[in-house]
Amino acid sequence: QTFKALNLDGDADAAAEQCFAPLANRAPFPDAHTSLRSLSQHWTLGVLSNADDRYLHPVIDHNKWPFATIVSSEEARAYKPDLRIFEFFCRKARVQANQVLYVGDSAYDDVHGASLAGMNTVLLQRNQETPGRTPVPPAIELTTPQFHISSLTELLPLLIKFGSRL
Repeated sequence: QTFKALNLDGDADAAAEQCFAPLANRAPFPDAHTSLRSLSQHWTLGVLSNADDRYLHPVIDHNKWPFATIVSSEEARAYKPDLRIFEFFCRKARVQANQVLYVGDSAYDDVHGASLAGMNTVLLQRNQETPGRTPVPPAIELTTPQFHISSLTELLPLLIKFGSRL
């Protein structure tokens, strides 16, 4: 549509692929590989992302991350914090919401949405600023996460310590 609107010649799909391909090769946070591998030895991991398939799947494939369930906003036809995306994830993973420990870096999109869906939550704050990309509507009182961490390396010890209570 953009090519047509700008009266451009060329292959729009190829141009889009040139935009997405380099994103899959970006370096992840330093704690991602080791933490995800360690966690996957003890727990089943899933990812629920507001990213669309064309970006999300190549990133996961490139990094060889061990996710058993992968859900994008595109697949679920909803964006976090909409309850529908969390419910879709649970159906696809064949779990009940209260069986999920949802780890996210947005107090609104991730923690608030997952909490409202009935999931246990961890807020990953890599710095002191309040995370979040989506502005919180004024009438919303954010849900408090059960746990806070500043690195994924803190997740395995947290699960070992509190796993039976989740």
